Amino acid sequence: MTPNKLTFRNQFIIELYCVFVPSKAIDTRGRKLLTTEQYDVPECFLHDLEGILISGGEVKDRVIKQAKEITEHFKGKNPYALIVLKGASIYGMDLIKRIRLQVPYDFVKVDAGYDGTTPVREPSITGLNYKILEGKDVLIIEDIADTKRTVNLLKTSIQSYSKAVSISIAALLLKPVRNLPEFKSLYIDFGGFTIDDHFVVGGGLDWRDLYRGLAHISVLKKEIYSK
Repeated sequence: MTPNKLTFRNQFIIELYCVFVPSKAIDTRGRKLLTTEQYDVPECFLHDLEGILISGGEVKDRVIKQAKEITEHFKGKNPYALIVLKGASIYGMDLIKRIRLQVPYDFVKVDAGYDGTTPVREPSITGLNYKILEGKDVLIIEDIADTKRTVNLLKTSIQSYSKAVSISIAALLLKPVRNLPEFKSLYIDFGGFTIDDHFVVGGGLDWRDLYRGLAHISVLKKEIYSK
């Protein structure tokens, strides 16, 4: 009996230490902004930006790292990715093409129904086929987790209306200072960068559907987004 107990204990310890844990998001809080003169920034963006927070090269390196971690996490599973429109479209496709697994994907549009902190319409999710998620390990891909209202709506809807096996979340940016108290415990499994309370654009993030194509994650001037 003793050898069997020892074998079981050793196996438990081995399994415990072999659990894959993704790396923490890179913390950029307190980082000094880089000037636009230091990077190749199209002239049409130059006068609207306060500065560059994360260069396109750093974004690319982090996405490659995230893709490796997602590959490891989903080995032996049945992944299916949901890319949240429009903000996560560029980040999501960059991520998908670097994951070394077969990952079918679709795009979904999520409207939490709020204008700032005011509910103005019924929440809605467009383009989500719950039936196709049956038996799948779902990966939600979001551009920025700030209030977390959108990603919470999507996750709880999948939990309620589908037969998905598991749900994981990847986000390029985390903005914890904006997390609503009721969603603070909502865990982002694969985070790219943690940022201060900046109004950021680029890498797919926008203001009034502009600036999405900017390669660098940049801070927009207040006089622009306050118009």
